[in-house]
Amino acid sequence: MRNILLVGKGSFIAKNFVAHYGSAFSLHAISHLEIDSVDLKDYRCVVNMAYKPSYFTTASTEETDYCLQVARRVASSSSHFVMMSSRKVYGTSTPFPVPETAPLMASDLYGSNNIFTEARVFDLLGDRCTILRPSNVFGWEPGRHTFFGLAISKLLEQKRLVFPFSAFTPRDFLPVEHFCNILAAMIHASPAGIFNVGSGMALPVGQICLWIMEGYGQGEVVITKPHEFDRFRLDISKLEALLGPQPDLTQMIYESSVGIGRKMRELDASIGSSGT
Repeated sequence: MRNILLVGKGSFIAKNFVAHYGSAFSLHAISHLEIDSVDLKDYRCVVNMAYKPSYFTTASTEETDYCLQVARRVASSSSHFVMMSSRKVYGTSTPFPVPETAPLMASDLYGSNNIFTEARVFDLLGDRCTILRPSNVFGWEPGRHTFFGLAISKLLEQKRLVFPFSAFTPRDFLPVEHFCNILAAMIHASPAGIFNVGSGMALPVGQICLWIMEGYGQGEVVITKPHEFDRFRLDISKLEALLGPQPDLTQMIYESSVGIGRKMRELDASIGSSGT
């Protein structure tokens, strides 16, 4: 009997999770297109990481929501379900740190769509679902429309980052490797309910950029406005009550950021050598 079914094998987090835990679990990773051909009675837990690209730009419906499609299949089985939601459900005007009980005031469509999906998943599955609200999970992700994805692309293209907000704005960054560790533990425990998943700290965005540039060996940060925007840190006390105290991730975040900068430098070097 296979243990875990992961839907959405092409996503950033899914690829990293398979790389780290594909052999530790009896893990089967599929695309959302394959879900109807799978017999869920073979799986103890189903993890969904499949979302339409339009989930970020268009209001979700019952018919277009991939996560709900998977959850409906799970509802007719005995499997536990793990949903990847987002800290975006809280919006930009939140307590610091923000607990799971904070009002949901999404400031963009991605956050609103996650609120829509969470509610319907709970209606379908009740105690048979775990909903995770991650902070800024990051890694080597050029091309993604995330803080790190955009930073990598802009530094590679322009050698500078321009921010219309303060470099001192604190945000909760979580290396994808550590997120995968937490996800593995949550799959094993399969608790019911909603859990924030963050680093337990918030670091200034300017510091993160300097660490990337340290590895890259070049670049500059330009700030056009002095105010803080979208400062946030997730309250992970509920997660720690289940899994135990989480480690201080400052060194891991530093090493991951510098490592990303080094990959950028290597990429520049490979492009330069191929062009000669």
